[in-house]
Amino acid sequence: MTRTYRLRSLLILFVCVQGLTARAAADIVVAIKALDPQGVVVTDIRFAYQGVASPPTTSTGVTELRVTVASGESLQPGSALELDLPLEIATKWFLINDTIHVPGPGQPPAEAVLFKRSDMRRLAEEVRDAQPTREGGLTPEDRQRVVLEYAAQYGLSQEDLVAAITSFRETAKDPMDDGVALFLAGEFAQAEPFFRIALERAEKRKDEAEKSKDEAEADVVTAAGYLGSVLHEQGRYAEAAAEFRKALALKPDDPGVMSWLGGSLFELGEWPEAEFVFRRGLTLSEASFGPNHPEVAMGLNNLALLLQATNRLAEAEPLFRRALEIQEASFGPNHPEVAMGLNNLALLLHATNRFAEAEPLIRRALEIHEASFGPNHPNVAIGLNNLALLLGATNRLAEAEPLFRRALEIDKASFGPNHPRVASGLNNLATLLQATNRLAEAESLTRRALEILKASVGPNHPNFAWYLNNLATLLEGMNRLTEAESLTRRALEIHEASFGPNHPSVAVGLNNLAHLLQATNRLAEAVPLIRRALEIDEASFGANHPNVARDLNNLAALLHDTNRFAEAEPLFRRALEIDEASFGANHPNVARDLNNLATLLQATYRIAEAESLFRRALEIDETSFGANHPNVARDLNNLAQLLQATNRLAEAEPLFRRAMEIAQFSLVSGHPWLITIRENLQALEETQGPER
Repeated sequence: MTRTYRLRSLLILFVCVQGLTARAAADIVVAIKALDPQGVVVTDIRFAYQGVASPPTTSTGVTELRVTVASGESLQPGSALELDLPLEIATKWFLINDTIHVPGPGQPPAEAVLFKRSDMRRLAEEVRDAQPTREGGLTPEDRQRVVLEYAAQYGLSQEDLVAAITSFRETAKDPMDDGVALFLAGEFAQAEPFFRIALERAEKRKDEAEKSKDEAEADVVTAAGYLGSVLHEQGRYAEAAAEFRKALALKPDDPGVMSWLGGSLFELGEWPEAEFVFRRGLTLSEASFGPNHPEVAMGLNNLALLLQATNRLAEAEPLFRRALEIQEASFGPNHPEVAMGLNNLALLLHATNRFAEAEPLIRRALEIHEASFGPNHPNVAIGLNNLALLLGATNRLAEAEPLFRRALEIDKASFGPNHPRVASGLNNLATLLQATNRLAEAESLTRRALEILKASVGPNHPNFAWYLNNLATLLEGMNRLTEAESLTRRALEIHEASFGPNHPSVAVGLNNLAHLLQATNRLAEAVPLIRRALEIDEASFGANHPNVARDLNNLAALLHDTNRFAEAEPLFRRALEIDEASFGANHPNVARDLNNLATLLQATYRIAEAESLFRRALEIDETSFGANHPNVARDLNNLAQLLQATNRLAEAEPLFRRAMEIAQFSLVSGHPWLITIRENLQALEETQGPER
């Protein structure tokens, strides 16, 4: 989701020690002047030292603080003096740094900085409302950027902000402030109990009418919104959604809470309600800010992501394009927000097989991030990963690998070796290594990613379950099926516990488990799992979604393996129709479906129809990936087998040989496809005999 923030008024006071005046042998009077960053004096501020308070600052911003020095001690120039604030001042203000150093005669005044508590709370609200509510939330670097851009308008440095967060927590007078400080520090699990206490107290005040109705309801909305956001950040989306609904019941047009609720519903796969929330938020933003405001771009991106997830790609694309236009007009062509819009559009183009259109957008986004942040920023790592994924999809694995490795090094340097972003980079690189049959190295990286994520989010987080699935898939490819099955079942348990039994993530887990059961010839156990996955996806996405096509293919393959061809064929045909409608007639998914259906037709002796489908699949993959992609080798092998089966050996042989050349070029030694093609070619040669 897009990130946005709004700068609000923030009052910061510089406290200046003007000089020392002796009043008695044991007393020193320190003159203090309160100023804001623009040099404007601030009145009615009192300071204290060891229980003795100064008078309020006057119309000139000056007050005098009496400092009593114990017998035998002295207060020399340069001595540290720890200021305090009287209770009536401390309820509204806090000292960012409570230590000043006494200046000597003729030296510049000592300075201290005060921060308004209400402005610190507003700062936290800005950070909260800037958070994208998908894909892990705001990165620490992006959160820091939002805070710094907000505070820099008033002269606060990064060092001041760090001190402010610490001091705000140390001087917190209620659990809400404790939670806010921890939230700003990114400590979501630690913030949760403080927000729960704050919400309980706010609801009690509301029920007992301790405050005005509006004030009491506002407190509930604030506490529930914060509690929901920290639950969301921990992957507890159902609990988060309940808190956001609680807030919206009292303040139904709060765009920030609405955005968070939409994000939680998105993660839960509750598409109709999420869509309603996103559309409502977009309408409110357009009415409040006009049609060309960055807030509107955020709403457009949110809705487009949902439309993309629910396979309404034609509806999503113009929303992404409009959001990008708004971002370019608002920020200029080289702003990080524009890079985010470029990435969103590029990923949709990638999904619709328009790789040539997607690649320049991803490269432009990467250039913007490098120019904005330098070559070693986490946002650059995101761009490198996006580009590497596209290169991998177009079989440019040798180009993709150094990008994955560079992204991983950036994230290690930025976040340390044990951060979830590092785990993600390890996972991406491991996937490429798996594709190039470097399975031992891939396993090591995948297990390291699991360790990091387990320590970061715990063993029951949905993201941890995805990594378990990845390791299980790798182990299955290494024929370690018992280990793979255990991990797959554990991942499925986590997703069911996190999302309930009818979530799309559960459908993925059911498919994975069924595939393992199929590999171990437990077909009777596998079929009901695939049927359940199909029911979940049809209920979640409707009857014509690519996920439904995936399930249909998997179920049909199981039926094919048990010679139930009559049941399998309509499922293969329906999957083909869905993918053609979703992606167009020339998408790689369509080529996969054509191969599946053609294999069944060949098995049922409809050779002419099968051959036509095999040839069409080959054309699609050659157009999509080029002449030397592993998918092309697979298609050539399939077509050659059909030709061999119909005794057209002279036609089959060059296809097998070309498939072999591609496999040797694009796959490493020992890859299963390479072995299969080699065996098929050898069988053909044996059939032809020594004299050919």
